[in-house]
Formats: sequence, structure tokens, C-alpha cells
Amino acid sequence: LKSGRADRRVAAVQAARGVPVDVAVPRLIEALRADNATGVRLEAATALGSIEDPRVVPALIEALDGDEATEVRRRAANILSDYGPGTEAADALIAALGTHQAFGIQQVLVFSLSRIKDPKAVPKLIETLGAVDALTKTWGPDAAREVLTGVAHI
Repeated sequence: LKSGRADRRVAAVQAARGVPVDVAVPRLIEALRADNATGVRLEAATALGSIEDPRVVPALIEALDGDEATEVRRRAANILSDYGPGTEAADALIAALGTHQAFGIQQVLVFSLSRIKDPKAVPKLIETLGAVDALTKTWGPDAAREVLTGVAHI
């Protein structure tokens, strides 16, 4: 993970999946937090999503809330939706729906929340539905459809 080449760091992240969890998780979290290459951070998020460890969810939430790359935030949201309703991950997805303005992020958050079917998400989805007029003006008619689909699936 110290290579100057991003492709080698991606390969190192992929190889970390075969390393004991106690060794792999801190290295993957560091790559997710600090690597300057989006591809490395994406691969680190994916690798972390396949590991059961209590340190994973907070790291993915941090990526969802603060990574500079939309792709990394979207990947984190998708992975967090695997944890189901009533979890720290679900709460983070609900909170994120109110803070992320980019339609691409909102879209994946709505999808993720509809996937986990957490009833606590309904008020935030309805609030988002209230903003659909603005979303539709900015992003087109698909914005309304995504939010309505999300509410309908809970």
C-alpha cells in the first residue's frame, strides 16, 4: 500500500482480502481514509464490505460523509445498506439523506434505504419527497420516481 503507483496499491488492497482480519482491517481503513487515488479508496471500501469486524461500519460511514469522490460515497452507501434496519449503518444512511445535495448521492441513498426497509427512514424519505419539485427541476423527472420508489418499498 506504500507504492507510488495506484494500480499497485489497488492490487495490494485486493490481496489484503487474504490476510488475517486483525492485519487487513487497519490497512484497508487507512487506504479508505487517506489514499489519494479514488480507485484505491473504492477497492478498500469494497474489501471492507466483505469483512465482519466492528471497525468496518464507522470507516464506511466516514467515507459516506466525507470522501471527496462521489463514487466512494456511493459505494459506501451501497455497502452500508447490507447491514439492515435498526443498525448504526441504517442510521447513518438516514442522516446522510438529509445532508447530501447531489442527486447521484441522494439516488443511491434512497435505493439503499428502500433496500434495508427501516421504518425510521420514512420521515426522511417523505421530507426528500417534499423537495422533489426542486430535484425535478434540477435533475429531471427521474428524481421523483426514485424517491417514490424508495418510500413504496418500505
